Amino acid sequence: MIIEMRSRGPLLLAGDNLCRLPLERDVLPDYLKARRWFDSKADAAPSVTIEKSLALADLADAAILILGVKSKTRTAGSYLFPVRTLWECERPRAGLVCELRSGPAAGWLVDGFSDDRFVRELLERIRRAGESPETADGLVFRGSAALPSNSGFAESEIVRPGAEQSNTSVIADGVILKAFRRLEPGIHPELEMGRYLTEKTRFRNMPKLLGSIEYVCPSAGSRTALCVLQGLIENAKDGWQHVTNHLKRLNDGAPAGRQSEHGLVLLAQQLGKRTAELHQALGAATDNPDFESEPASADWLLQWQADLLNGINSVTATLASRRDLFSDAHSALADRLMDRADELAARVGALFPKSTEAQRTRLHGDFHLGQILVRQGEVFIVDFEGEPMRPLAERRGKFLPLRDVAGMLRSFDYAGASAARDAESAGKAPSFLQEVTGRLQSHFLMAYGEAIAGCVSFPADLTQADDLLELCVIEKALYEVHYEIANRPAWIDIPIVSLLATMDGKKHGFLAPEG
Repeated sequence: MIIEMRSRGPLLLAGDNLCRLPLERDVLPDYLKARRWFDSKADAAPSVTIEKSLALADLADAAILILGVKSKTRTAGSYLFPVRTLWECERPRAGLVCELRSGPAAGWLVDGFSDDRFVRELLERIRRAGESPETADGLVFRGSAALPSNSGFAESEIVRPGAEQSNTSVIADGVILKAFRRLEPGIHPELEMGRYLTEKTRFRNMPKLLGSIEYVCPSAGSRTALCVLQGLIENAKDGWQHVTNHLKRLNDGAPAGRQSEHGLVLLAQQLGKRTAELHQALGAATDNPDFESEPASADWLLQWQADLLNGINSVTATLASRRDLFSDAHSALADRLMDRADELAARVGALFPKSTEAQRTRLHGDFHLGQILVRQGEVFIVDFEGEPMRPLAERRGKFLPLRDVAGMLRSFDYAGASAARDAESAGKAPSFLQEVTGRLQSHFLMAYGEAIAGCVSFPADLTQADDLLELCVIEKALYEVHYEIANRPAWIDIPIVSLLATMDGKKHGFLAPEG
């Protein structure tokens, strides 16, 4: 597709129907559907409009577009889509959106984050702004005291992580710029949590917040986070890949297998300790109402119980309506869960306390092995934005931090299941991997329990702590059933097996051993 332009300026993409209409109608829908960060890929024909076009004063051939998308499968949403026009040059290797023509001149429209010069300009604007926000055309650039003002990014090498995620990240000179593609007005938890933990607590096993870019609507005054700039955890490995690779080597029977299990045990212990330290920091006394702990009142507990019971009904209905997605074996598992739905509801009712002294606090909100980095046995916690598909207000809410603990326990289960699938595909027996992941969960819980003692958000009564943790595990597994049906039906057995095991007496806890 070639877009005709009356002149070379990218701002015309929004202001001139000659190029705007074919871009919205013919180019952007297909481009967006191919992106990992676009969440309505199943829609055959999303409706796309350019809602805003924001200029960058020092880069005349670039613009920050905010796209409005209406979808048949999801509610309407807004997306960050910066662009740059490149003229009289070779075809770009990455980020190509479409070809351009302006009279006899030929060019290309590219995604701004694929262009080094565009990225360097954003980094420079954050650096120059420092702690005094710099505003232009509704864009607000802010740096922190932790970002050296005397160092520049004009010559920085720009590195892009290989796998595209729900956000877009680029790396330069010890910093990482993360862009939120799907936008939502309001205070963004990644920015808010990063600033609070960096400036107000002693928790340091996370990336420091170094700066941000927000859009402030001139008419409404609402703020929308576009990007955060964070310190880079150098030479660190993704926690999920680290654990699953070690489990695979362990199952392969390699000489280093025993060493792999020992290393995973040490990692689980360190992860438990660092998780508790995060929760201690978020439970500390503060005069900031957004981070001040709150009681888990009797009314709040009753509402949570009602939500869980509704979740069981929702899962049962969804399993019944989507049986066409499952293999015969998975259909049998689904039938077992549906047949025992009343038993699961009774189990939930029996576990709920009438009251608890544990306080509700902020928490990570989307905690799993993919949200940690591992470096030389140390653990760093990243990505504090919460579950991206939940509304901002819900992601900024306060809950019992045992929800994070449950998320990590379920992630260990998934790591074991992933390694088992790899082993089975290679014709190897994976039977003992479940035992290994069970031991890792136990070590994680033991270390967490020791480090969280005395925190306002953790029950002093360990029996109650066990019960609340089990409720959080059930809640997470119910969420996973919906997720797998929507995204990976072949993995539906993992959360169903967890729910069935709960009813059969398996218990994670601070008092009871695994099994």
